[in-house]
Amino acid sequence: MQPTIISLLGKPLAGKDTVAGALREQFSDIATISMGDVIREVKSTGSQHRFWQQLKESVAVGDSGGIAPDAPVFDCLKILAEEKLAEGHDAVVWVAGPRTLQQLGWLDDWTKEKGFREVFIHIDVPDAEVYKRLEGRNNGREDDKVPHVRLQNFRDITKPVIDHLRQEGRLLEINGVGNREAVQNRTIEALTMRKFDPEITLPAMARR
Repeated sequence: MQPTIISLLGKPLAGKDTVAGALREQFSDIATISMGDVIREVKSTGSQHRFWQQLKESVAVGDSGGIAPDAPVFDCLKILAEEKLAEGHDAVVWVAGPRTLQQLGWLDDWTKEKGFREVFIHIDVPDAEVYKRLEGRNNGREDDKVPHVRLQNFRDITKPVIDHLRQEGRLLEINGVGNREAVQNRTIEALTMRKFDPEITLPAMARR
């Protein structure tokens, strides 16, 4: 199988991490990377973390609900993804990325250079669902205290990425409302179709 980078996009609390875990369980060849988790690891580990120099300034940005600087996040993502592929995985899920149009451009250039495939998945939920899920979550994350900031950043910075991918016909759209199992199953079904038909997101007349 051609190495593949699967980008999993969506609002805060859309269920990206949960879906990524389900994909990892369903497909043994898939690994997952959450740069948010990596930044939180940097915060807890401190200067001993291997990405401390690259990501130390991203810690405060993430805690405040902001979007970490593009370059260090993408540089670390590339390192981690290439490590996962070298370990024998055929695909890597980038949870919550690319978050900016700049990152998307870099991702397109990098995958083209490496000969990797790209798959983009958008888990769509309304704002009301985000706040509803936040009420039931208590994991101590600092950024959960500022959901309005995270949602505004999503609208201003990440939604243009989703709109761009949708316009180009490169986006798998998943309804993220419903119980966890239903959303997972929708995503697994869509990705399974995408694995068998790499052009599944394109209009029929546009396919080769």
